[in-house]
Amino acid sequence: EERLDDTLEAVEDGGVPVIRVGEHIETLATEEDHTDEAEHAEDEDGDHGGTDPHVWFDPTRVSTALPAIGDALVAAGADRDRIAGCVATTEEQLAELDAELESTLGAVPPERRVLVTNHDSLAYFADRYGFTVLGTILPSTSTLTEANPAQLEELAAAIEAEGVPAIFTETISSGDDAEALADRLEVEIVELY
Repeated sequence: EERLDDTLEAVEDGGVPVIRVGEHIETLATEEDHTDEAEHAEDEDGDHGGTDPHVWFDPTRVSTALPAIGDALVAAGADRDRIAGCVATTEEQLAELDAELESTLGAVPPERRVLVTNHDSLAYFADRYGFTVLGTILPSTSTLTEANPAQLEELAAAIEAEGVPAIFTETISSGDDAEALADRLEVEIVELY
């Protein structure tokens, strides 16, 4: 979460071990337009600009980071054997979750695997399970941006053309624009936690 960046930097500067899981996962690039010079500077410094941070929506990618997380915990003083057991158990749980998701999503025909979300958060999910993200209310992976009226009109036309029945929103950000668009198009809002 972007609101935690300063806090994480402060605790790390204070000597608390911090592991950036995204550095141990094959990440997806964002397609956001960066018009602010500060955003370009962040990209050049290797911060999260240009990389989709929502890696947890693909359990197989998260699983690839488990050895690095285990190593970081051991380096911070945890017992190696105990952590190895936790890593193995978590790998099994993530494999089971992935299989359960594939089974559940098997009921969704390929032509209906189209998503509209409040912000660009489900790219990893879409990539893993064969969905297409048609568009987003907020044109960013960040929840700190605002909706663009022209982009919303384009999205409305695409939703109608594709016959998309629902817009997925999250409890962590305002869904006012999504609700207004859903009401106008008479589509459902599905809130994700």
